[in-house]
Amino acid sequence: MGWKEVLKVFIGIFLFVSLLIFVFSFSFFQITSYNVLEPRFHSLVQQGMTEQLQKFTADDWNKEKAGLIKNCTDKEHVHVPTIDNSNIKGFAGSNLPKEIQISCINISDITIGDLMSISSKQMFDSIYYQNSSCNFLQCFSDKNNSENELLLFASKNANNFFAAVSFILIITTLFFIVFIFLLSQPKYTSFYEFAPVFMVAGLPFILFAILKANVVSLFGNFSNTILPFINSFFINFLVVFCIGVVFLILAIIFASIHKESKKNVEESEEKVNR
Repeated sequence: MGWKEVLKVFIGIFLFVSLLIFVFSFSFFQITSYNVLEPRFHSLVQQGMTEQLQKFTADDWNKEKAGLIKNCTDKEHVHVPTIDNSNIKGFAGSNLPKEIQISCINISDITIGDLMSISSKQMFDSIYYQNSSCNFLQCFSDKNNSENELLLFASKNANNFFAAVSFILIITTLFFIVFIFLLSQPKYTSFYEFAPVFMVAGLPFILFAILKANVVSLFGNFSNTILPFINSFFINFLVVFCIGVVFLILAIIFASIHKESKKNVEESEEKVNR
């Protein structure tokens, strides 16, 4: 085994590690995005408010609404108390805002559903865009940090961190791919290096497929909230595995073409020698 082959083995190991961490990092980047987390939070708030409003009659709502309309007199907006966060599963004890701001424009048309949407959005925004004195890694590794770890992930701070890590890792992964390609002779043999790396790195899609199939039994009422997160990991690992399969197919095709071309050259040389 020449030095190039030994170097390719080590680079292949680095490629595997880089690719595996990239998939996890990119998946976390996706699931910590605002558009993914906000609907999940809204669902939890809706469940919590529904529990609080079980004994809330139509007359109670009419009285509450009349109070809002009265308080809106000559005002652009009013503040009302938020839902008790002890009713929001996973956020009990969290430092959520105690009140929300409601616009007085068309206040007479407001519904309970509107109140839920306004509450969940403003509460989530206060969590997601919270200012922190430490970066994501520092906050997460700080054992003295009393902040709910769930809230650390549900933040723009975490999303930015995973975006930066994903960017660095995709550049690193591409660098290793190019390096292996340049060391390979003939070039198509690099596909034989890439195929097992991508296929093995993508194998966790099987684990997430099993989780998807058993999400209800494993997570119960949280299944609808957890499923989109599992889907992100499942799809990303499946894509990596499929890319590995494509590399394998390309390697076989190019090897067959090369073999056929070499055979034709040898036959031509034999005819000339005769």
